[in-house]
Amino acid sequence: DWLDVLPEGTKECMFYGLGSDGTVGANKSAVKLIGLGTDLYTQAYFEYDAKKSGGVTISHLRFGPEPIHAPYNIRTADYVAVHKESYVQKYDMTKYLKEGGVFVVNCTWSQEEVPSKL
Repeated sequence: DWLDVLPEGTKECMFYGLGSDGTVGANKSAVKLIGLGTDLYTQAYFEYDAKKSGGVTISHLRFGPEPIHAPYNIRTADYVAVHKESYVQKYDMTKYLKEGGVFVVNCTWSQEEVPSKL
């Protein structure tokens, strides 16, 4: 079990993407906009596969009303987004999702297919 020592109200989000698909760039922009355009504090870490272009990327974003001092990747996410549907079968995408957290998959599956894919 992981002891969560973040300030109350801090939200943690993870985004799984494909190298060069724009996920990391979009998250860098989002953190900048939130940090500069709101009263919230932000923090972001980015993981890259050795393949760089075409490899797995994971963006770790935190934001909240108090300064964030967390020099580690997210382990209890409020929100997890997957931008490449094949990752759902390859990786345990919900491993770090908090109970009651939101899990979003950008996919081409029909509503009927979703339960069997997850």
